[in-house]
Amino acid sequence: MERGAGRKGRFGLVPLSNNRIYWFACLNAKAPGSPIRTYTARDLMKIFEGYHEPIPQILAQTSDHHMLQHDIYDLPPISRFAFGRVVLLGDAAHAMTPNMGQGAGQSVEDAVILASHLKQSPVIEEALLRYERERIGRTGQITRMSDRIGKVAQLQGTFPAPFAMRCSRLFRQGFWRSS
Repeated sequence: MERGAGRKGRFGLVPLSNNRIYWFACLNAKAPGSPIRTYTARDLMKIFEGYHEPIPQILAQTSDHHMLQHDIYDLPPISRFAFGRVVLLGDAAHAMTPNMGQGAGQSVEDAVILASHLKQSPVIEEALLRYERERIGRTGQITRMSDRIGKVAQLQGTFPAPFAMRCSRLFRQGFWRSS
């Protein structure tokens, strides 16, 4: 559940059991060699200063050794999943940014559809090609949509962040279709 967006970045949190939370911060950075890799909770407190509660509280209670930093890269959809008797599924076939929360769900869909095609076809290569034909369009569309949502949500200085977040919601609701 995303909680805050502004000109400096996005901040989200997800409640977990035992009164714990998972939080994330998204900042634009040039890779490689970005100083973000060395940011501490105090650095993030300065960046997200002025954001609504509970964001400052959460950052103030975060220990640096609990923080992880991971770059997010937008990868274009690939044109093939099946290569003879070898097939790609999940992130290997369609790595996507986390903006729609679809990565794991698409992997499960892949597994179910692949299993169905393998069950229906005695020739493995044919089953893998059928799986590819069924999945490539849908996963490509979701990958491109997630990329677009992230780009709109991470706009800095061009549009006010609330406008960008409204556009992001419209993307999720399907008002703009992927090409």
